[in-house]
Amino acid sequence: MPGRKGAQIAGLPTRIIQRGNNRQARFFADDNYQFFLDHLAQLAKRFRCALHAYVLMSNHFHLPLTSVTPFFFSLFIQSSQRSRCPSWR
Repeated sequence: MPGRKGAQIAGLPTRIIQRGNNRQARFFADDNYQFFLDHLAQLAKRFRCALHAYVLMSNHFHLPLTSVTPFFFSLFIQSSQRSRCPSWR
């Protein structure tokens, strides 16, 4: 179930957490983690946000972010989920 909608204000740090469906694994090999990190770097640049840190676990991730533009979070998450590692398919 999605989390509660919160304020999306430019310059306000926000933490994004996303779990696998039914807490299933999201990452299966070291290559998956590296692919995801590379993709996150591209998205941070595209959406002009600062990725302060990251926590990647086998079934979920935490991303503390700050953006210069409001309402980027849903687009950021959509974009992060559209590109998958070959082993994720």
